[in-house]
Amino acid sequence: MTDDEIKFEKLQKIKKIVMIAVICLLVVWIIVFLYITFTDNDSPKVDTKYEENQKMMQEAIRGYYHDDMLEDNTMVISLKKMYDNSLIDVLKTSYDEECIDMASYARVKKLSDMYQLDVVLVCGNRHETLTSYYDLECGLTCDPIIS
Repeated sequence: MTDDEIKFEKLQKIKKIVMIAVICLLVVWIIVFLYITFTDNDSPKVDTKYEENQKMMQEAIRGYYHDDMLEDNTMVISLKKMYDNSLIDVLKTSYDEECIDMASYARVKKLSDMYQLDVVLVCGNRHETLTSYYDLECGLTCDPIIS
């Protein structure tokens, strides 16, 4: 066997070893992902505190907001800023993961005949918007007219 043939065989063995290692890592990653995603009864994790967290965020912004905060008829405040201003405690899922503070926010829009409050909360793999509407006369201090 020539030196080139020996190098070629070594290169083929190295490629096989690398491929086996990559496949093993991929299998381990899939197993870990499935273990984290699913509970013992093979159902996806359900965040039972999600709606409660959204409502807490909604109530915090309703107590904080006033008309002077509107800029071009809109005000947006991130969950991080709500934390920084001590408007709300850290929101966690029912499986003790923190909600994503830079992706979650509340937005108040002044429409022609009412206020619109959108609460966007991102926790784990869940991302939803809670929208409610309030009368212009009493603003966010009154009960919503549409939820």
